[in-house]
Amino acid sequence: MTMAFLAVLGSHASAQGVAVDPSTVMWFPTPAAKWDEALPVGNGRLGAMVFGTVAEERIQLNEDTYWSGRPYSTVVKGGHEALPEIQRLVFEERYFEAHDLFGRRLMGYPVEQQKYQSFANLHLFTGVAEPVSDYWRTLDLKTGVVTIEYVSDGVAHRREVFASAPDQAVVVRLTASRPGAVSFRANLRGVRNRAHSNYGTDYFRMDPVGHDGLAVTGKSADYLGVANSSVEFPTVRGASYTLRPA
Repeated sequence: MTMAFLAVLGSHASAQGVAVDPSTVMWFPTPAAKWDEALPVGNGRLGAMVFGTVAEERIQLNEDTYWSGRPYSTVVKGGHEALPEIQRLVFEERYFEAHDLFGRRLMGYPVEQQKYQSFANLHLFTGVAEPVSDYWRTLDLKTGVVTIEYVSDGVAHRREVFASAPDQAVVVRLTASRPGAVSFRANLRGVRNRAHSNYGTDYFRMDPVGHDGLAVTGKSADYLGVANSSVEFPTVRGASYTLRPA
């Protein structure tokens, strides 16, 4: 599917007439209908999946330290004492017995790893009526910038999203061809892991920060008996519409 998109890209220009390089730009004529179709940005620590929807943009956020539970040790106290016996069983090719003893005396608990969690969803409600014309969604592999363009009521709208490594921020920039045409409401929502969420212990709450910001605080999921940990989510702040870690 990707090759088919690139094959027809050579003579294409964006909705606002900007030429694109078919060897480094991925483009789509519609918003993402599911997570797999969203376009990624990231800086090694922070990441985002941009869906490119018009009336309600969704930008799913990730941060590399946000996992279920909290840091814990899987070292089994006194487990080393069983190692000579396990080695003896292996050398005697009694592998099943060695495996069983290893599982009972040396395997840490929990046996599974903790689960990486989705950090939050940033929703931008633009108030733009659909359908729109000249829709265009791209990821420039040279610059790492996701761009969404469309025309509504004669106004060309442009949305750019990228992740900055020096500033450790995910940035959203909104522009329009007519002064005063950029307007939106922002909502920052925590995300429950449906497979591992515990409604008795994990929670999310959105609060205002000053007169131009939003913050979400909460707890991650409790998984495999490991107590969950508190977390403070990113903050969305006002006039420059930047997204930055709290």
